[in-house]
Amino acid sequence: MSAPTPRADGEHTRRLAQWVSDVDIAQLPAGVVASYSSLLLDTLSCALAGSGTDLGDQLATVATALGPGSCTLVGRTATASPLGAALYNGGVSHSLNWSSLGPGTAHIGAVLLGGVLAAVEQQPAVSGARLLAALVAAGETTTRLSEAVAATPEGPRLKHRWLLGQLLGYVGVAAGCARLLELDADRTHSAIGLAVMQASGTMEVLRLGDVPAKSAYAAFPNAAGLTAALLAQAGVDAGFQALEGEHGLFGLQLGIAPPAASWFDSTEIHSAAAHIKRWPVSINVERFLAAAAQDGLAGVAAARPVASVLVTTGEADRPWLEPAAARQRPANPSSAANSISFSLAGLLVHGDVPAGRPGEARLADEAVRALAACTTHVIAPDSRRLLTVRFTDGQERTVEVADDPGSAASGPDAVRDKLRRCAALAAQAPSAQAVDELVDGVRTLPDLADVRPLLALVRGTSPGHNRLQEESHR
Repeated sequence: MSAPTPRADGEHTRRLAQWVSDVDIAQLPAGVVASYSSLLLDTLSCALAGSGTDLGDQLATVATALGPGSCTLVGRTATASPLGAALYNGGVSHSLNWSSLGPGTAHIGAVLLGGVLAAVEQQPAVSGARLLAALVAAGETTTRLSEAVAATPEGPRLKHRWLLGQLLGYVGVAAGCARLLELDADRTHSAIGLAVMQASGTMEVLRLGDVPAKSAYAAFPNAAGLTAALLAQAGVDAGFQALEGEHGLFGLQLGIAPPAASWFDSTEIHSAAAHIKRWPVSINVERFLAAAAQDGLAGVAAARPVASVLVTTGEADRPWLEPAAARQRPANPSSAANSISFSLAGLLVHGDVPAGRPGEARLADEAVRALAACTTHVIAPDSRRLLTVRFTDGQERTVEVADDPGSAASGPDAVRDKLRRCAALAAQAPSAQAVDELVDGVRTLPDLADVRPLLALVRGTSPGHNRLQEESHR
């Protein structure tokens, strides 16, 4: 796949809106449909685990305070208004930094759940095909924007300035909600414009070691994207050059030329090659964990004392290593998930990096804290990523760290296992039967006449398999 060629021809927003409104899974390869079914299940897993954290409790408090309603809050028996549900479900789906990534490090998992599912629950019935089309619209829009940024010389700088998963997610969620609501191209154009009017996402929340609110960032584009689509549906006209204009998303926020307008209505689906994370950490951290695990270093400190760890890398990884004191002893789960030093220490000592409440408890683990304090780093221009583990017997092992950490298994058994593990971490855990029904239901998503009965399963209030099948295929 070639990189986008910068050119400002004034058609970008319109062409993206037309593409979004035309998305039809009947015209997509079977592999894309299967990929998005897996992405939906993985994102629901992440949301279930995120629901059982302190942040999950805080988001639920705000969601229910925004007004009564019947919309699902994943991992909870409580319900909320559409806006409250979009805020909550969007927030918990990415709060553990575990959600999936697309090309250009697009945070696909951050845009699939909150706004789109809230829009689903406002409809009398939503087919599986219609939901999948909305998910593809959300994920693919976010991916194309992310790739456009990554392809420019300014890409690395922008990743240190903007929290791109949040900033670009506003447009992605609005696109997904617009497709779910079946808006025409004109109103989808307005939804995109209304999303850009709200878009933000400062990297400052991460730069000095992460404030806890960083974990909540996906809440904002999900609530705003749903709002944008609903306003457009109501007739609010925002048909301006939201992407390509002089003061649009590319010109004002990003300060770069947009790619050719044809980049946004290509028939190729880039996001099908999504990366499902193995651990609840940033991709910058996951690369080092994957290298250590592949070399047999997971849990090595339990059998062979480790004296120190040296990380050698380039400038792109600096925010995940510095300030050194904050990364070695993170103050909150968000900071830990963005710390190469601390997450590596946890993997070397215990052989895992836990999610949810167990991940919060890891912050006080003295053995992990001690090894993280002995982890140093060297940042050199154009340096290869290397991990060197030095043992107390004087020997050491150096591992080269690949750019691609490898995706987690996404077959039915692996998905079911992750869902069960994450359900056990939820605020109110769904039953094992509900998890099995959810996996089976999503696997037949293209054939379902109504997906809304599936949402009862993530509340932990399954209506029973036979009734689910009857309602979903009716």
